[in-house]
Amino acid sequence: MKVTKKLTKTSQGKMDLLKMRLQTTRLKKMLENTRGIIDFIDDGKEKLSGEYIFDRYYNVSLVDKIIERTRGVVFDSSVLVPEGSRQIYSSFDECKKFAEESLLSPFTQKDITDRPGSNDEAFEDTPEYKMLTDVLSWAGIFKQENKKSIMDIVSNIFDHVFLCFEKNKSSRNGTYQLEIESHGYTNHIELIDLGEGISEAKDGLYSFDNLKCRPLRLILEENFENRLKGSEKPGGNWLATITDSYLGLQNLDPGCTLHLETTLVDNMDSNFIFLYSKNVNIEKKQLQPECSFTKTPLGRLTWNNKTDLSGFEKNIGQIGDILFRGEGSHLKYSILTLNPA
Repeated sequence: MKVTKKLTKTSQGKMDLLKMRLQTTRLKKMLENTRGIIDFIDDGKEKLSGEYIFDRYYNVSLVDKIIERTRGVVFDSSVLVPEGSRQIYSSFDECKKFAEESLLSPFTQKDITDRPGSNDEAFEDTPEYKMLTDVLSWAGIFKQENKKSIMDIVSNIFDHVFLCFEKNKSSRNGTYQLEIESHGYTNHIELIDLGEGISEAKDGLYSFDNLKCRPLRLILEENFENRLKGSEKPGGNWLATITDSYLGLQNLDPGCTLHLETTLVDNMDSNFIFLYSKNVNIEKKQLQPECSFTKTPLGRLTWNNKTDLSGFEKNIGQIGDILFRGEGSHLKYSILTLNPA
């Protein structure tokens, strides 16, 4: 059965595009800061392999960098969702205070340089090694009772922000509407163009060709008919915030919490994919083999540091398969981020 795609301009009143642009920018910054925290933790884990030489100053710098990135995530979330920010700042301040008093203060330079027999000391017994393991515990999985790690705080922030985005979503509208029909089902996509996502139709008659958002076209063009055929839930209502290279996609159906954020440009350093969902649980085997997974209290963080542009596009297409087929509907929290180096 043929897939029909109909793009129309709607008259939903004046859209506050400046507010939408600021929200999009701040959300991108929150994702960037989170990826920075993950990269710093990974670098610390790599140092523990014994193949690298590091000193106290590396550990101190690692703590400072993680704190700075986390402060950015906390600030970004408070701008996006002011409600509840006081509690988030309180948790961050407590975690920061612990690092300053329990991780940094006990390890003075004298403790390291004046210890006897340091040349014969096993790598795992050095103060530097112990300090780094404590730092990574503080950053990742805090084993101390009633203490939150950095990643605990970050995971709670994502949960808070995206669940707040769910409020009143049924009343959200775009300035354009895209309808995709196939196999007797229709996907309705409300579109908010932040700039260059849709080209102007001189005669006022829009078509799918006017859609210039690269990641959204990639999702909708690749084998879309096969995606809908025999799918569990082929119809749906969506809100897409777009530019020519950016897509922010939210499912508007009641009971479905799903947010996709992605940028696709030729500069690989700027590309990323992020998915937050209570309704989709993507398995590693469904994406490129370079994807990595880390469990969090609410779900997991997944990212990619090696995929080339072709592989990155393939990941977007595969996510499109999953979203529009309704696969993985076992209602588990999932946080997915992918970004090539």
